[in-house]
Amino acid sequence: MTQRKHFKISSYIVRFNLDSAVKLADEILEKERELISYLDTIDRERYYVRYGYKSLQGFCTHRLRLTKTQSLRLINAVRRAEPTINLRIKEDKRNGIRNN
Repeated sequence: MTQRKHFKISSYIVRFNLDSAVKLADEILEKERELISYLDTIDRERYYVRYGYKSLQGFCTHRLRLTKTQSLRLINAVRRAEPTINLRIKEDKRNGIRNN
């Protein structure tokens, strides 16, 4: 049985490439979390309207130059992070805040 090509490569090179990929993936995920945080603020305060965009998706696709799929994925993450009205009411009741 012959060894495959990737078994002939030095284990140091393989480990270096794998570790580098993991490190870059961690950095990308951290930056994505930061971007979602900024997009949440932009969406809540509707800052995109000031620059002539009608929606957060338009801002993401045109201003941030993301693909439609990327922008929809990020917007979905932003909207999932928002608490719903029912959760806010339950939290207010637990904290003793009354809505009149």
